[in-house]
Amino acid sequence: MNSKTRDFLTDLGDIVSLKHTALVVIDVQNDFCHPGGAIAKIGSLI
Repeated sequence: MNSKTRDFLTDLGDIVSLKHTALVVIDVQNDFCHPGGAIAKIGSLI
């Protein structure tokens, strides 16, 4: 690859390839269930 060209992921197989993919899991249960979570802080009863 020279300085004037770039490689782009155009094929779906390349885009979702494990070397280009991350799985992000966010657990928001504390915001809804914990007495110090965001829902409790706004005054809602949990």
